[in-house]
Amino acid sequence: MTKTEGKKKKAVLFDFDGTIMDTNDLINKSWRYTFEQITGNVPSDDVIYSTYGEILEDTMRNFFGGTDEDVQKNIDIYRSYHKRHFDDEIHLFPDVKDMLSDLRENGYTLALVTSRLANTTYRGLEDFGIRDMFDALVTADDTDIHKPEPEPALTALKKIGREPDEAVMLGDTWLDMECARRAGVTPVLAGWSEAYKYSGEKELGIPDYTVKRPGEFLQLLKKLNGDSEEN
Repeated sequence: MTKTEGKKKKAVLFDFDGTIMDTNDLINKSWRYTFEQITGNVPSDDVIYSTYGEILEDTMRNFFGGTDEDVQKNIDIYRSYHKRHFDDEIHLFPDVKDMLSDLRENGYTLALVTSRLANTTYRGLEDFGIRDMFDALVTADDTDIHKPEPEPALTALKKIGREPDEAVMLGDTWLDMECARRAGVTPVLAGWSEAYKYSGEKELGIPDYTVKRPGEFLQLLKKLNGDSEEN
């Protein structure tokens, strides 16, 4: 696959869940609770992980079907657990805060691009003291079209005044990778998470690069920029 080429990389678009914030246990438990309440049968973790990054309404409809009213009732079940346990069940991945600080110190523009609703996104960022590290936020409330379509990434780029070939996108799912690629942004996989599932049917969802630890990400950017300190 041809990798995205272009100008020096000056901006980073970050996913939220599974990339900067470890919400995997919370999401998994929220789904398990939802299945217990609705069907009594809980699927395997792999089935749940394969849906990470999707819009909640879409996943709920795929899992349980039903009318719009049924879908909303099921969403309410999921969110009731999610909200009750949000503060206790999430935390930053190790070294993520240092990674964000290093990127800002090196002059990179940072934006968040997530399919999570704004209220819990802002809450998580503020609780861990990283809200001000981002120059722009794009949540599910800011766009009508979501990942893997390119609109969320393009919206973020417009907000921060950068071109697609000046940016990379760091995420943990094929939806992040495809969103980036369709937007003309270099897709990079956060290898410290566990949600990435590749299918041959999702060729656009293949990352150009993978970083195993947050501390490696800045070095990758410098490499993409020809080992230059200039940003």
